[in-house]
Amino acid sequence: MSTNFRNYLIRYRREISAISAALGVLLLVSIIRSATPTIHAVVAIKALPAGYKISATDLGTIKIPESLTWSTLIRKTSDLDGKVTSHSIAVGQPLSNSDFISSDLLDGFSSNKIAISIPVSTNRIDAYLSPGNQINVYAAESGLPAALVAYRATVLFVPVNKTGAFQMQSSETSLILAVDSGESAAIASYVGNGTFSFALLPNK
Repeated sequence: MSTNFRNYLIRYRREISAISAALGVLLLVSIIRSATPTIHAVVAIKALPAGYKISATDLGTIKIPESLTWSTLIRKTSDLDGKVTSHSIAVGQPLSNSDFISSDLLDGFSSNKIAISIPVSTNRIDAYLSPGNQINVYAAESGLPAALVAYRATVLFVPVNKTGAFQMQSSETSLILAVDSGESAAIASYVGNGTFSFALLPNK
């Protein structure tokens, strides 16, 4: 070993030891990560609004540690084709069954939520609602001020015809909303003897 090289090692021995230790830690972390079981999870590759119908081009997959998964996590993009989002979804968010409106209208909601049908007239804000929208519901009897009967109710179903307009039964049709059990009683007290109106809220 040359004198210059020996002097170099002596002079920078601490730095060399620190670098060697750091490389050892990185190697150990890499080995641990590679040994951790992972699974594929479906994520949104762009921001999705509430009431949006999913297609394959909206989705991607990432690997996450198996220890961080949950039972309703979506693992295959094909499971979501045609599903409708129940709320806004951020880019890169791992997706669960509760993020989508299913054939079971209350799937993913808490146990105190009830699905209720509300008759509405056309040519108002209700004509622009979509499944997943969050709304406040107000009800009023003739000559009396409107009262708030449901806060942040979730729109579950909006009946439409082939042209996208409301499917009319007479001069009215019905929305289906997810509301708290107490709110459902307040709404029911106005059905048949009151009118309903809505305030569209930003999705959280």
